[in-house]
Amino acid sequence: DFASQRFDFMIVGGGTAGLTVAVRLTEDPNIRVGVIEAGQYRPGDPVIEVP
Repeated sequence: DFASQRFDFMIVGGGTAGLTVAVRLTEDPNIRVGVIEAGQYRPGDPVIEVP
């Protein structure tokens, strides 16, 4: 469950800038990054939960 996970950084907004920052941060494998975006909560949807 996303809400119960711990992250080093939380990015608010999955637009171009937000995802660019997230990708750059995750270049370090020791950093955990969460990205939240407006919309419905859809757990288990493979289109949403891409590793």
